[in-house]
Amino acid sequence: MKKETVGILYVLIAGILWGTMGVFVNFFDSEGLTSVDIAGIRLICSAVIMAVYILIKNPKLFVIKVRDVWCFLGSGLVSLMIFTVCYFKTIVLSSMSVAAVLLYTSPVFVILLSFIFFKEKITKIKALSCIICVAGCAFVTGIIGSNTSIPLNAFLLGVSSGIAYALYSIFSRFALQKGYSSLTITTYTFIFATIGLIPLTDFPAIGKIMLQKPELGVIMAITGLITAVLPYIFYTSGLERLESGKAAVIAAIEPVVATIIGGIFFKDNLSPLQYFGIILVIFSIVLTNKKINKSKEK
Repeated sequence: MKKETVGILYVLIAGILWGTMGVFVNFFDSEGLTSVDIAGIRLICSAVIMAVYILIKNPKLFVIKVRDVWCFLGSGLVSLMIFTVCYFKTIVLSSMSVAAVLLYTSPVFVILLSFIFFKEKITKIKALSCIICVAGCAFVTGIIGSNTSIPLNAFLLGVSSGIAYALYSIFSRFALQKGYSSLTITTYTFIFATIGLIPLTDFPAIGKIMLQKPELGVIMAITGLITAVLPYIFYTSGLERLESGKAAVIAAIEPVVATIIGGIFFKDNLSPLQYFGIILVIFSIVLTNKKINKSKEK
């Protein structure tokens, strides 16, 4: 299988797994946990799972150079932690659909930052696929076709979440170029993000709920594995094989998957515009990959 094809497959798997997050969020919300507490649980469980895994697999993967710590501080604190806080705050100030659309302005920032730092060309196809991707996300989440108004503070926080989300691709690529494996990058990303979220997480409330329902501990671990550990490993591995801008567009399959899951499991009624949005997002992914095929032919 070709290198680019494997990269595309990995990023698609990451996007699909991220798209299942709503199932777990709805479950924990019904148990009385806040969105920030859910985020804290997700990252803590992910950090523990990754640390134990590489400790068993290859403890040498823990070794990083002091001069490279900034890469992991960037992917963990600057990207994952800030993205999480801004994203959930946007949901509180506006709605989940508005937050999702503003989050998926991230491909725009990935393409621009990749041009600045890695000299990745901003081609017409890449720019067009990015525009179609953001428009598709707007249709998928229902923000287009409704009378939704966005408060200024929610807009600014939402765009900030998109920028922070985009920075994961940038900091991870720096780490990849320095020779670190996707496992090392993912592990330290979770560790530093967890450190940043600890002061914001209500551990007494979580502990009280877990005492009443001990089985929630297993579900928390599963949540971390499915919605964080595996998708971040797949996405980071995909970055080894794809340009950052292309990977960001392909990962936009996430809101499509989330919308489809909502329709199947939570009986959310999808409008014609949402179906149109799904088509647009898929088309943007195909368009991005078409460029890869053309370059191969040349």
